[in-house]
Amino acid sequence: MLFHLSGCGRSSDHYYKDFLDQAETAKPGMVDSLQVLPGNNRAILKFIVGPDRRVKKLAVTYSTSLSAEISEIDIDVQEQDYGKLKEVLIEDLAEATLLTAVSSVSQIGETSNVAEASARIYGPRYISTLSNRIFDQFTTKDGVRTMHFLQESGLPQDPTVFTSMQRTEIVYPISATDSATIVISPYVREVELLDIVDAGTLKFRTIYKPVESSIDDFYGPWREQDF
Repeated sequence: MLFHLSGCGRSSDHYYKDFLDQAETAKPGMVDSLQVLPGNNRAILKFIVGPDRRVKKLAVTYSTSLSAEISEIDIDVQEQDYGKLKEVLIEDLAEATLLTAVSSVSQIGETSNVAEASARIYGPRYISTLSNRIFDQFTTKDGVRTMHFLQESGLPQDPTVFTSMQRTEIVYPISATDSATIVISPYVREVELLDIVDAGTLKFRTIYKPVESSIDDFYGPWREQDF
């Protein structure tokens, strides 16, 4: 005996209704991998724009630990931006902790979840703490004058490991009107000053980065040394 079972018919999208409703009300895609790269009273916000084509604008808000005032930057999202790395420069910042937030905004004004990141911003107070490498002596051999520095303490044994002291710049006269410049790493203690004049004054300064991600170099004051 053959039985035929039947019931009320349902449209095929009945089973997908909840999914479709959720898709229509889902928040716009947020940015990914937000970082703050600090600098000298400025910073770069670095992030990846999501692939969600509903996103037409990014709302960037920021404040510092010194003030409750919140600033906002609106950035239009172009077709070539989706899924790509984007950088936003923020200038004229106080030397303090920078607090940032980035939201994606759809064409109809819906906003994504917020991506947040913070970093310390550097400036004159940090620069005032910087000191130059310590000069030791000059020596001369076979007519070549060499400048000697004292050994720096606290440097990593591996020179490829980040250290805040980056390099030292030396400017010395080679004639009455011209000079030469040499840049050495913190691991170099002796540097030959080729073609330097017989007597005079040179100057040098040491260059730092407070953190590896810093977008700016920071300079100690020029120091003059007679020879």
